[in-house]
Order: sequence, then C-alpha cells, then structure tokens
Amino acid sequence: MNKEKQQSELEKRRIEQNIKTLSTKKAEVEQQLEVETKKLKQLEQVEEARRQRENEYRKFIDSEIKRGGRRDR
Repeated sequence: MNKEKQQSELEKRRIEQNIKTLSTKKAEVEQQLEVETKKLKQLEQVEEARRQRENEYRKFIDSEIKRGGRRDR
C-alpha cells in the first residue's frame, strides 16, 4: 500500500506540474494574442488611411481629367 501511495503522490505532483506548465503557456499565448491584436489594429488603421489617400488621389485625377477636357474645348 505504501508503494501505491508513493505512486499516487508522484502522479499527483506530475499532474500539478502539468497544470502549472499549461497555465504558464496559456498566459504566454494570451499575451502574444494581445500583442498580435494590437499589431492587426495598427495595420487596419494604416490600410484605411491608404484607402482614403487612394480615393482622394482618384478624385483629384478625375477632376484634373475633367478640367483638362474643358480646356481643350
């Protein structure tokens, strides 16, 4: 019975250590997720600004084309 108790204690310690390891890994993954989420939001903001600049430039080009067309008439 003493041997069974020792094995049970060993198994219990092994499980506790696994729980600690998994908790640590979970915290690391959550932290990395937070970092990556911030990066994604920044990239989305950069992309939105690029789209706005592109739209403004297209409007400018369209207006220049229209103005150029009027000059030729």
